[in-house]
Amino acid sequence: MSHLHVMAAMVLALVISLSGCAPSPDPDFFILSPLQTNDSLAGAAKDKALPLVVGPISLPTYLDRQQIVIRKKGQRLDIREQDRWAEPLATGVSRLLCTDLALLLASPAVQESQHGGLPRGPYLRLIMELEELDMLAGGGGRLTGRYRVQDQRGKVLINRRSAIERAGKRNMKSQVATLSSLVNQLSQEIAQEIQALPASSSP
Repeated sequence: MSHLHVMAAMVLALVISLSGCAPSPDPDFFILSPLQTNDSLAGAAKDKALPLVVGPISLPTYLDRQQIVIRKKGQRLDIREQDRWAEPLATGVSRLLCTDLALLLASPAVQESQHGGLPRGPYLRLIMELEELDMLAGGGGRLTGRYRVQDQRGKVLINRRSAIERAGKRNMKSQVATLSSLVNQLSQEIAQEIQALPASSSP
C-alpha cells in the first residue's frame, strides 16, 4: 500500500471516529394540555356536588416510559428517543382528568388519589384502566379503555367502556395535541355521566 493510501485510510478512520463522538441533540419534552376555560364548557355549579377523587389510572406497560411511543402497523412500536414526556404519562392523564373535570363539573373538590388524604364524608371515586392511548404512525391517535365511578363504600354507580379515535397530522406537536384532545373528550363523557346520576344514587 502506498503512502498516499495509508494517509487516506488514516484520515477516513479519524473522520469516522469523530463522527461517532458527536453529541446527540437534546430531546424535546412534551406535556398534555387540559381543556381551555370558556363558558361553553364550564358546568353549572351544584349546591351539593360531591367531592371527586381521581385514580388510580392505569396504562399499558409499553407506555410506562419517558420516550414517546408511536404505534405502527403490524403490532410494532416506534420508541422515539428524541421525543419524550416531561412527566410520566399516567401522571399527565390523571392531571388532565382532574383539571378538566373540575372545570366541567364546576367543582373545586376534585383531587388526585395520590395527593393528600380522602375527603371526609360522602365522595365519588373515578377509576380507569386504559388499554390504548396511542399516537398512530399515520397521524392522529386512539384511546380505548374502561372507567367506573363508585361511592366511598365501593358501590359502582357508573361502569362504561370508551373508544375514541381522531385523525391528525404526523408532526409531534400535532400528535401530542391529538392525545390531549382524546383525554379531554373522555373527560367530557365522564362529566356528563356524573351529572346524569340521579340524586337517589348519591351516598
